[in-house]
Amino acid sequence: MLTLPSGIKKVEASDNATVANMNRNEDLLNTKLLAYDTHVADEAAHGATSAATPNKIVRRDSNGRFKAVAPAAADDVVIKSTLDAAISALINGAPGALDTLIELSNALGSDPNFATTVTNALAAKAPLASPTFSGIANAPRVNTTNTTGRQINAYQWADLSSNTSGHALFANNAYTDGASNWKYANTHGSLGARGIRLSSGGGVEIFDTGAIATTADAAFTPTWLKIATLQYVDSADNDLALLHWMGV
Repeated sequence: MLTLPSGIKKVEASDNATVANMNRNEDLLNTKLLAYDTHVADEAAHGATSAATPNKIVRRDSNGRFKAVAPAAADDVVIKSTLDAAISALINGAPGALDTLIELSNALGSDPNFATTVTNALAAKAPLASPTFSGIANAPRVNTTNTTGRQINAYQWADLSSNTSGHALFANNAYTDGASNWKYANTHGSLGARGIRLSSGGGVEIFDTGAIATTADAAFTPTWLKIATLQYVDSADNDLALLHWMGV
């Protein structure tokens, strides 16, 4: 008979299968099975441990969990604390409404080219400094805050401006600033300047420098000529105003 590494005897063709030999093999198998069952039931067998210990067989604890050290190599098993830390670092304190990929996607309009879309939209907007419009620009009101220079300008040569003295000026090549100075709007060799002033003292006044050279933003003193005055019929209620044209 041939004896196997396990101790069981294998019957060969030249052997007689006797009862003794059969019983011996059955007893040996029973012993092996009992040893295996004992091994499986024994938590300490072969150094099995519930801790993360090198070179030990990993067994599960009473809750069915097995333990491992924090991963270091690419093929290591990830553990909960490492995974939690990675997710926390990814979220990095984001608000609850934006801490998932679907929330971020919805916030971006599910647009895979969101940056390009926003860039193109911004490129179509006029800049805050010296904007240029096409077509007709509509606005309910234009309230200028410029107190040192030209306020509303039409194609370089016409200006509407006012000052702290209460005067309003519509002029060709002239404007008034917040300090109540009168200034030329452009540099020109012979254009001069002229305009109409609604005076804070009442009435309408004009000036014309004639054809003279002007320097942009240079102060000058206009010679005003009153051409009309306003007179209220009922000054208490401002119900009606009469315009008296002056002889020129």
